[in-house]
Amino acid sequence: MLCWDCDELVFNPIHYLPLIERKINALDQAAPLQGWDLPEEFATLRRLMEVRMNRQGRREYVQVLRLLEACDLADVQAAVLQALRMGRSASTR
Repeated sequence: MLCWDCDELVFNPIHYLPLIERKINALDQAAPLQGWDLPEEFATLRRLMEVRMNRQGRREYVQVLRLLEACDLADVQAAVLQALRMGRSASTR
């Protein structure tokens, strides 16, 4: 999308998630995702998923991001926080 006031391209990262899900190796290099300011919990979730499941963890992380296509950021963030808490409590048993 072109920002007419600032004469530059502005990407909506959410629109690119289906493609990135199919081409998972593009996750770190995708220009539309650069500078996407997500809460820190998302990065924590990604690291944990990648450690536990490697490539499949990245794909599942993108599926979590795709929840933003239908849900508010605050709702998805709350779910991510709950998942992180549940993971911590399960690992301390």
